[in-house]
Amino acid sequence: MSVGIDELMKSRKDNLEYLRKKGIEPFPYSFAPTHYSAELKDKYESKLKAGDHTKDKAIVAGRVMAKRNFGKLYFVSLQDPKGRIQLVVSESDAGSAGVDLVDHLDVGDFIGVDGFVMKTKKGELSVGAKKITFLSKALNPYPEKFHGLTDIEVRYRKRPLDLIMNPEVKEVFLKRAKVVSLVREFLEKSNFLEVEIPLLQPTYGGANARPFITKSHAWKSDFYLSISPELYLKRLIIGGYERVYTICKNFRNEDVDKTHNPEFTMMECYAAYWDYNDMMKLTEDLFAFVAKSLNGTTKITYEGKQIDLKAPWKRMTMKQALREFAKLDVDKLTDADLKKLLKEHELEADPFKRGLAIAELFSHLCEEKLIAPTFIIDHPKETTPLCKPKRGDPTLIERFEPFINGWEVANAYSELNDPELQEQFFKEQADQGRAKGETHPPDDDFIDSLRYGMPPTGGLGIGIDRLVMLLTNQPTIKDVIFFPQMKPERKQPSGTADALKPELEAIKPNKTKLLFQNDPYLKESSATVRSVEGNEVYLDQTIFFAFSGGQKSDKGEINGTKLKGVLLKGDDIAHVFDFDPKLKAGDKVRLKLDWDNRFRTMRLHSASHIVDHFLNKEIKTGGTSGSLVDAEKDRSTYLVSEKISHEALKKVEDATNKFMAQKHAINRFPDKANPNVLVWECEGIVQHCSGTHVRNTSEIGKIKLKRGGKGAGKELVETYLV
Repeated sequence: MSVGIDELMKSRKDNLEYLRKKGIEPFPYSFAPTHYSAELKDKYESKLKAGDHTKDKAIVAGRVMAKRNFGKLYFVSLQDPKGRIQLVVSESDAGSAGVDLVDHLDVGDFIGVDGFVMKTKKGELSVGAKKITFLSKALNPYPEKFHGLTDIEVRYRKRPLDLIMNPEVKEVFLKRAKVVSLVREFLEKSNFLEVEIPLLQPTYGGANARPFITKSHAWKSDFYLSISPELYLKRLIIGGYERVYTICKNFRNEDVDKTHNPEFTMMECYAAYWDYNDMMKLTEDLFAFVAKSLNGTTKITYEGKQIDLKAPWKRMTMKQALREFAKLDVDKLTDADLKKLLKEHELEADPFKRGLAIAELFSHLCEEKLIAPTFIIDHPKETTPLCKPKRGDPTLIERFEPFINGWEVANAYSELNDPELQEQFFKEQADQGRAKGETHPPDDDFIDSLRYGMPPTGGLGIGIDRLVMLLTNQPTIKDVIFFPQMKPERKQPSGTADALKPELEAIKPNKTKLLFQNDPYLKESSATVRSVEGNEVYLDQTIFFAFSGGQKSDKGEINGTKLKGVLLKGDDIAHVFDFDPKLKAGDKVRLKLDWDNRFRTMRLHSASHIVDHFLNKEIKTGGTSGSLVDAEKDRSTYLVSEKISHEALKKVEDATNKFMAQKHAINRFPDKANPNVLVWECEGIVQHCSGTHVRNTSEIGKIKLKRGGKGAGKELVETYLV
C-alpha cells in the first residue's frame, strides 16, 4: 500500500521533533569534514581487501540518499559533492545513541561522520562510524528511488531536487562553468580585457529585439533590461581600449523554444583595427580551443550527429546558401517573385524590404541544413543598422553568422564607425519598426560618442548557452540553464461560475484535465513508460485524453494486453489503469485505441459546449453536442455563428475563463473587423481546431477561429496566429 505525501511529511516532522526532544540541534552552524568520497576511493579502493579495517581516520559529510539495516547494523549511502560513499553504523562502534540517531534519519538529511576507513565483507569501501553529527533536517519527501526524478517540467521547476537526484545533470553544469572559464582564458590570452556594462539602460539597442521594461522610482522614468552589450562596448573602443569583452546576461521579451530563453548568457568582444575576416578566425579558433580543452577533442556528437569544430570552417554567402540548399538565385528574382515565395512558404516581411525577404527565405529554407560549422557571410544591409556596407556591393553588409547543427551560434560585423551613416541607418530602422507597430529608438548618445572617432573595429557575439548545449549534448537550452524561464504555475480554479454549476455539475470540471494529442483520431502511437505504480502505468507523453474514469466503451491495448479504460489524474501526464503487464520504467510500448465515439471523448472540452449550456440549449453538430469541430450535418451552427450573439459571448467570458484556465489561460472575444470571427487570446499550450483534428502549439499569441464550410471531413474551421 502506497503512503501519501501528507503521511511522509508527518513522519519527517515527527523525526524532527524526536531530535529536539533528545537535545540534538537539527540545524547546527558548521562542520569540518576532512575527506571527500572520491578522495577516499582513489586512495583506498585498490589497497584494501574485502573485510579489511584500518586505523586511518576520515571525517565525511553529506546527504543521506539511502539506508538499510540488519537489526542494529545500518548501512547508509552518503552523497557529497564528489560522489557517494557507504557508512557502516554499528552499536559497537557508534554506540546505542548513534544507532538510534541513524534509525531516525530520512533520505535528504545531512549528517557528518567521524570514523575509520574500511571495506565490508562484500568488498565495498566504507567509513565505519564512530561519531555521528546531525547537520540538517530534510522535511520534504524525495522521489521514489527506483524511478527518480524524470518529469521534465518538474526537473526545470525544482532544479535543486533535479541536481540531487540526477548526478549527470550536475555534471552538465560543472562543464558549463568550465566552458565559461575557457572562453575567458582564450580571450585573455588574445589580449582582450574583461569589462562590465550596465544591465539597466535608459535606451535599449544593439539588437532587433523586444525589451523588458522597468521603472526608476528615483528618476521617475522607464529603464530597460539590456538586450545587448554592443553599444556600451563600442563606447569603450572609442575611449581608447583596443580589445574588450564581456560575458553578461541579455534579456529579450520574446519566444521560448529549444534554443531560446528570455534571459540568456552572451559573450561579446570587440577589437580595434579588425574586420569580420579577423573575427571569423577568432570564432573558429575559440570554439576549437574550448572543445579540445573540455573534451579532449574538437569532435563532438550532438543528438547522434558527428560534428568536427576544427578550423577552418566552411564559408559561403547567404545568396550562395540559397542557391545550394533552396535552388533559388535571388539575384534573378524580382520583388514580386520574392513576395510570391514568402506567401507560398507562409513567411512574413511586413513592410516588404527586399533584403529582409531574402534573409527570411534563407532562415526558413537553409538554416536547418547547416550541420557542419559554416560561416554565412555578406547579409542584406536591411538586417542590421550597425554594420559596415560590403566592400564593392552596398546592398550587402560585412556580417557573418556561424551555424552548427542548424543553429546560429554567433553573430559578427565589420562594425560601422561612420556617425552620419549610423544616424541614417538608425532612422531607417526606426521607420521600419514603426511600420510594424514596434519601437526601435535611436541611441543619440552613442551617435554623439561616435563623433569623437572610433577606429576600424570587428565585433563578435557568441551565445554561451548554445555553445554549452553543443559541447554537452543537451537537447534544449533549459538543460544548460540552472533556472530557465518557466510559465508561472496557475492555481487550480476553486470553482465554476454560478451560472455554469447546474449544467457542469455532473462532469466535475475541477477534476478534468485538458490535454490534447497531436491527432485525437490517431489509433496507434508509441510511448515510454515513466513509472509503474501498482496497476497504474505512467507514460511520458499524452497519448489520448478522456474524463476521469474513462469511457466504458473505450477499448485499447498496450503491447497486445487489453485495456479496460483510460484515466487522467492530478497533474500526471497520462496513465492507463486496470492493466497489469510486466512493464518497468524505460520500456518502449505500443498503444492502440478504439474509441466507441471519438467526439464524445472531446465533448465539454470546448468553449462552445460551455456556451451552449450557459444559453440552456444544445447545438447539434452531426449527432455530437458542443464540439467546435463540425461533423456531417448542420455545418452552419457552431461557436462562430450568428446564432450566438456577441452579448452572449461576453456574458459567459468570465465563467468560461475560469473553467479553461486550469493549464492555459484563454480569453475570447469577437473580432472587430469581422463579426463571424472569434479571437482566442492564448498562453502556452492552446487548442487549434481545424476540421477533424486538434494539434498542439506552444506559441503565445492570439488565434482566430473563422467560419469555414468546405464539407465533412475537410477543414471546417480555419485557424491562424495573429
